[in-house]
Order: sequence, then structure tokens, then C-alpha cells
Amino acid sequence: KLNGAFFKYLPRIMFIMMPLTMLIGAMFIRGRGNALLYDHLVHAAYIHAVAFFLLLLGILMSLVIAGSAAPKILFITMMIYLPLSLKRMFGRGWIKTIWTSYGVGFIYALIMVIIMVGLLILQLAHTVFEIGQG
Repeated sequence: KLNGAFFKYLPRIMFIMMPLTMLIGAMFIRGRGNALLYDHLVHAAYIHAVAFFLLLLGILMSLVIAGSAAPKILFITMMIYLPLSLKRMFGRGWIKTIWTSYGVGFIYALIMVIIMVGLLILQLAHTVFEIGQG
């Protein structure tokens, strides 16, 4: 019952998060005319595609590797790949690139946690209401 809301709404949330990520990235990288909103949207879509590919790899790795090693490996991979991708896309210095990539990542994760907790609360309330009616 509880997973139903996540299965239904998570793809929609991820779709909405792409332009939101673009706007968050635009707050961090602006000026000098080298970073248009379109560039941020393309990079946000690209990073989401990489994240989904890593998620697929994680699912496949969890079938082979026992325990929680697969999520840790994929998390570290994303933590390394994100600044490298941002550096290549926007050509900024390493300190600004690391600050930007982890800043945007933190804000993104914070928004996702708030949304997921909200979904969980709504689904729990809905489940409790169904049990009370049933």
C-alpha cells in the first residue's frame, strides 16, 4: 500500500525536478554570458539520465553483490561524476565547480526528501482512512 504512491508519483516528480534543477543550477552559475538557461536544462536532463542509468546498474548489481555495497558504489560514482560533468559543461574552476555541484545536489536532495516525506504522510493518511472505512 505505501509503495503505491511512490510508484505512481516518483516518475512525475523526477520529470518536474529537471526544470527545477535547471533553475537551481542557474542560481549558482550565472554571469559572463556562458551559461544560458537552455544549457542548464540540457545538463539537468543529462544528469537525470545518468542517474537513471546508475539506478539500473544498481538494480543489476544488487542481484550479484550481496549487502549494501551497490548503493554505496553508485553514490560515490555520482559524487565523482557530477563535478566532472559540471566542469566539462561550464568550464569553471575546480573550487566553484565543486561548490556548485554539491550545493545543487544538496538542495535537490533536500527538496526530494521533503516531497517523499509528504508523499509518505499522504499515503499513510489515505491508508488509515481506508482501514477506518473498511
